[in-house]
Amino acid sequence: IVHPREIFGPAVELRTAGIILVHNHPSGDPEPSKQDVEVFNRIIEAGKIMGINIIDFIIIAGDRSYSFFRDLQQNENTQYFSDGNQLSLFDLLETKMSVYASATSKVRKVYFSPKRRNIPGKFQIQNRRFLGNKYKLLGFIEDIINEKCNGFNSFCDIFAGTGVVGERFNEKDIKIASNDLLFSNYFPLKAFLGSTQINLDVLKEKIDFLNNLKANQDNYFSIHYGNTYFTLENARKIGAIREEINKIANNENEEAALITALLYATDKVANTV
Repeated sequence: IVHPREIFGPAVELRTAGIILVHNHPSGDPEPSKQDVEVFNRIIEAGKIMGINIIDFIIIAGDRSYSFFRDLQQNENTQYFSDGNQLSLFDLLETKMSVYASATSKVRKVYFSPKRRNIPGKFQIQNRRFLGNKYKLLGFIEDIINEKCNGFNSFCDIFAGTGVVGERFNEKDIKIASNDLLFSNYFPLKAFLGSTQINLDVLKEKIDFLNNLKANQDNYFSIHYGNTYFTLENARKIGAIREEINKIANNENEEAALITALLYATDKVANTV
């Protein structure tokens, strides 16, 4: 009985890239036994974990031999080293990838346009950089939903992110449920997709007040992010505004709207591309 550590211990110590195992059958029959096959499978799995190629497992018996490498070739005359490439049992045991013909066709439907929701001079929900943003896929997503869910009155976006997908279907007769663990996403989702009314005139006054803040002292944001993702001046301003929002927001909806405005504004002045 062989333990993988007896094989891979020296291989790791010597930084071996590949090994050939040789096993003797005193019986004179080189055909692998059931136990040989079990050992072979264990060693193959261990080799994958250790990152060491098992080039071949050879059983010798007198003047005859059995090679797992040769047996797995399936009538292909493959060598250990061919055309500059080192082959191993890993290569022969790889599952051939099936080739499937795509049966999906683009559904041609008229999309409703969200342009009617746009307010000149105001941020839109898609106006911030976010890795994985689905804004450019909205037409495709709508095609699939209209094809597979013909007629629906509720829409749940489990990993909402920026919320652009939920916003696409945000109609009066459709209930939207958007979920995300990040507070940087939660506040914009609440601001853009929340059902509670908010006084835009009051909100504008508070945003004007925040924009006119003088920020000459360091704060949490400038200490940690100044002269990195943001200039020191911008970082001080961002930090001062964030602290002031806690003081002037009268409720959670105002807080969400003001923090969202700040998030979208910081995206415009970040030192990243």
